[in-house]
Amino acid sequence: MVRDFLKPLLSISRDLDINLVIDDHNTTLEAAGAYLDWKNRMHPVEGSDEPPPGIPIPKLNPMQPCWALLKHPWNSTLENLFVVGFFEKHGDTSFDAEDVGKHFQDRLVAIRAVLTKSPERLSAIQTEKRRYQRKVTLLSIRENVVLHHLEAEANNQTWLDAFEMIQHLNAKDMSSDKSDYENESGPLNPALVRRNVTRSRALDQALQDLDAFHRHGLKTPYGNKRPGGTLHNRTRNPSRALESTKPPSPLLPLNYYNPSWYTNLEPRLRDRLRACDAVNIPDFRPFFQQVPI
Repeated sequence: MVRDFLKPLLSISRDLDINLVIDDHNTTLEAAGAYLDWKNRMHPVEGSDEPPPGIPIPKLNPMQPCWALLKHPWNSTLENLFVVGFFEKHGDTSFDAEDVGKHFQDRLVAIRAVLTKSPERLSAIQTEKRRYQRKVTLLSIRENVVLHHLEAEANNQTWLDAFEMIQHLNAKDMSSDKSDYENESGPLNPALVRRNVTRSRALDQALQDLDAFHRHGLKTPYGNKRPGGTLHNRTRNPSRALESTKPPSPLLPLNYYNPSWYTNLEPRLRDRLRACDAVNIPDFRPFFQQVPI
């Protein structure tokens, strides 16, 4: 009964249709993370039922699970929607909500197992998880750089501003959404960083400066590279770089957004972003004049 209720939600009428699910009924980790971030930020904000453009909302039909990470909170929300929809249709069933939820999760596991029998699909899922983990790691690295300097300079306004900046951002706001070396140039050549047209240049520069502090920390007192893996080689070329496809994060300080992009938004889209008051963006140039990085 649970299986029969789930099949049409995923457009499955026969077993062969399962192979199309990941193409037509899939939410990426990036999109699921964007929704979760919007939900966490906007929950206490009155009248925030509609997310900014590009951020999806979990729906019962058509259902689009996050196949890359079945334990993602996005799928937990889908499970709740599924249970409610199931009992609306089969109110007289002997199942209880916990049983239906478990059957739902079991079906997702079984369908994913079929999908990942294809080496190409398995590789695509693994690549997606690796890219998402890279963003999580980058956020952690930048946060550790800030905390390390705050320990030594607790009252330094620049590092206090940097701490506030990191608190406003999340993993989705880190890095580019893809590494372009995976297209043509190959992993041994620099990856072309994508342009995030929604973000201010001052914020981009501050994040790049934090990376410079991190790279400086990877060197020995003699200026040599410490043992460990090679850093991801990236290059920035605004004239060649593709635009990032990431939707803008809501509830960021106003000066975190690109002023030209923000000004040209339709009023209703600006309202859905709900930008906060502008804050100080840290300027690390005085530090670079004192210490060569």
